[in-house]
Amino acid sequence: MTPIPVPDLKAVADERRVFVRHANADPVSKILRFEASGAGTAGPAVSVLIPTADAERGGYFKRLMGQLEEQTFQDFEVIVVQGDNRQGRALNTAAAAARGDLLVILDDDTRLGHPEVFENLVTAMRAHPDIGMAGVANTVPPDASALVRRVMEEIPRRHSDIVSALVDSDMAEHPCCAIPRQVFRAVGGENEIIPRGLDPYLRREI
Repeated sequence: MTPIPVPDLKAVADERRVFVRHANADPVSKILRFEASGAGTAGPAVSVLIPTADAERGGYFKRLMGQLEEQTFQDFEVIVVQGDNRQGRALNTAAAAARGDLLVILDDDTRLGHPEVFENLVTAMRAHPDIGMAGVANTVPPDASALVRRVMEEIPRRHSDIVSALVDSDMAEHPCCAIPRQVFRAVGGENEIIPRGLDPYLRREI
């Protein structure tokens, strides 16, 4: 992916304060922006937001960036906010810099299960503009250890099966979810005050 300039950090901070309902102090963080190969000249359709501590995460971040390049849908930009210890604030900062009409939020250790993840998300969101937030199946990784596999299979809500049609569910969560940018801003973005529980908070607000 191609690195591209990031807007003035003060301008991003000012834009963040416009829509954030529960704001914390201004962050001390680094913003990185990349464009995928199919990003439109008038701006990308999708903005992928990734908060990360160090842009490494033991190699998972690099793996994720490689998987982004393998997606069949390529009309997107990636905005990485590095070094903010508040996930909600990092995501609000990324959203303030976003240009796409659809936001896709990923964790820095997310594993995209196949190349059509973005294509499926975008297709569903465009076909159903009444959807405020959509997620994906959370399957057990094929290389998971026996312990991880057992935990994901036995603890409620730690995994979900792949479906062939849209399902009304409260399982959409930050490791991989899509939200229209106007919806994200209308609900006040992420809560920057709470250190945990961002998933249920955002779902409730939407």
